[in-house]
Amino acid sequence: MGLCERFEDLPVWQAAADLYGFAEGLLSQPELNASPGWRDRFDRATLAVSSDVARAFEPGDAAERWASATRAKASLVELRSMLRVLERRKIPREVQVPVSRLKALAESCTRQLQEWSETLQEAPPAPISALTAHPPTRGVLTRIDAKDMRRRTVEVARKILGILPNHQA
Repeated sequence: MGLCERFEDLPVWQAAADLYGFAEGLLSQPELNASPGWRDRFDRATLAVSSDVARAFEPGDAAERWASATRAKASLVELRSMLRVLERRKIPREVQVPVSRLKALAESCTRQLQEWSETLQEAPPAPISALTAHPPTRGVLTRIDAKDMRRRTVEVARKILGILPNHQA
């Protein structure tokens, strides 16, 4: 997969946008016997996934990006739980098909988000000068362990080049 210039180009964001479209379809079903609170929470959770993926893509503090990806995962867990609760109730056939589609799409989105968020963790760290030029805020560590930073950079480079972790450079 190549580098994406915009969050709209990320497959995980596109899946999240599709998820919201399917959720709107489910919510518009008159046969869906759900409370207004359930509907509102479901609508907000589905929209939160794409919004949090977009926030995680945008440049910024690594901790903020990771927190946004974590919030997107949490919204997906909430959606999947809500769909399972809905399934446990007797729901009409007209609602069963959209619920099944949404479950499958939410599970796919969860897998994609997991893979993508791992790339956020594995990204090479910024140069020390870039990290110290603008002191981090909101509880982010200000000390940089150069040895750890070098180790992580080597690990990422080895992954990219396909070198086994126990191979000595």
